[in-house]
Amino acid sequence: MATYSVWNYEAAGEDWRVADVLVGNGGPVLVWPDGRKQFFASLGAVLSFVRSGWPCAYLVREKAV
Repeated sequence: MATYSVWNYEAAGEDWRVADVLVGNGGPVLVWPDGRKQFFASLGAVLSFVRSGWPCAYLVREKAV
């Protein structure tokens, strides 16, 4: 399983973490800080959805532990 985090770029300060994305056999799952989950068909769909609220959002692949 791959893990990504979604960050929002802030030109005037530090970027901040919006949510996490878990990618397994069932496809990507967007996990919000409050625990809600949303399922998507692809990482591109996740990023497109998140950018509808945070236009400067980007994905970061987390290092496997």
